[in-house]
Amino acid sequence: MYKLKIKKYIASILALVTVVACLSVGVAAFGDDTVAINEANFPDPVFRAIVSEKYDTNSDGVLQLSEREVSSLTVSAFHDSLYPNTTIESIKGIEYFTSATSLYAADIGLKELDLSKNTKLVLVRCGGNPIETLTLGSLPSLVDLNCRGGMLATINLSGCPKLKKLNLDTNKLASINLSSNTALTTLSLYQNELTSLDLSANTSLRSLSCSNNHIPELDLSANTSLRGVTEQDIGNQWITASAYLSGNSVYIGKAFKNVSNLVSSTLDTVYQTDEGESRQLAYKNNVFYTDELDNLSGKLTDINQKKRDGFTYRYNVNNAECENMSVNVAVSRDVYQVNFYTDETKTKRISYAFIRRGSSAVAPATPEAPTCKKFVSWSEDYSNVLCDLDVYAVWEDDHNIVKSFDSESGDIDIHCTKCDTVNYKFNFLETCNKRKGEAGFNELADINNDGVVNAKDYAIFTMM
Repeated sequence: MYKLKIKKYIASILALVTVVACLSVGVAAFGDDTVAINEANFPDPVFRAIVSEKYDTNSDGVLQLSEREVSSLTVSAFHDSLYPNTTIESIKGIEYFTSATSLYAADIGLKELDLSKNTKLVLVRCGGNPIETLTLGSLPSLVDLNCRGGMLATINLSGCPKLKKLNLDTNKLASINLSSNTALTTLSLYQNELTSLDLSANTSLRSLSCSNNHIPELDLSANTSLRGVTEQDIGNQWITASAYLSGNSVYIGKAFKNVSNLVSSTLDTVYQTDEGESRQLAYKNNVFYTDELDNLSGKLTDINQKKRDGFTYRYNVNNAECENMSVNVAVSRDVYQVNFYTDETKTKRISYAFIRRGSSAVAPATPEAPTCKKFVSWSEDYSNVLCDLDVYAVWEDDHNIVKSFDSESGDIDIHCTKCDTVNYKFNFLETCNKRKGEAGFNELADINNDGVVNAKDYAIFTMM
């Protein structure tokens, strides 16, 4: 009897263990289908509250599988209406909504976004966020991605083979690889930091915007589906180059893969031929060059409205449906031009020279003096050149005056033997005491311009 009781006790214990084990299994299985709405799963408090209010339909604090099987996720709309004047820096927890095909999370303050678990996404709108990191992973169904106005320096799109529309305007992208995105039809990369753009694999591309980057040349010959691409879409590129001296010419280093695609430049030079004027681009031996620095002096304004030295050129993109691309070259230089002119009018230049910062220019020989003038000095100090400088010759009068006074006849003869600037010949007695407007008044004799010829005027003549 005692042994039987022990057996029954042991059996009861075993049964209880079995029940607990089964319950444990049941809880684990149940837990696989639920996600607790807590800080661990949804760290951002605002996003957590939005999930709770929008998707926890039975308000039990957990998301059932059925509650997570939504096709469209909208964060920004609920953020605006429920939590105004707040930001959502993270929507971690979105990975639990694996059935979602669209995501709208624009202008909410996101700094990072990981969509690698949301493999059914077709459309993503996450623009207007300061996103620094966007993780896409493999999104085989993604067709439309808009992440403009962010802080992206890099992006990996290799896992998005069906991507057709891509907008990454106003980010920080220095490069982008689109070789895996052969389905692209619309691409917008306005105002990034791109230094090159290879679109040879994107033959289905119909619309392109990549202006305000740093792209020196662009080949769109493979993109035969493009239509109506204007200079505004692809131009206004900004690149930098440095200037250096070689002889009396300034060279700006910039090499091209295809020089023949250079259409024009503000460094164009004009040559006189038998047939007339011929325009030739100032580009030779893989560098731009100029014999005049006039085109390099504060002519460009950069994106931040700061004055820059430089020039512009236009580049043929090898596509008849696309206009030429304009490129602005900001030139850094410590080379300046000193011009020497004959006089302050600066209508005739004697010579010019290119001078390195802080160096001295060499003045030309003193120009031949104009009639009755003598050279005094040059207008500017050119011994320490720190900017482009115009220097002109300063002159003063140098007359050879001959004077003759006949007190008996009253004849006065004062003249320069070299010019007619000083030439007084008249009879003083005939005009003395005559007032302006009277007969016999001689304007030459009224040397002090007081309207009357008198002894004061005679005294001035004798002192000339």
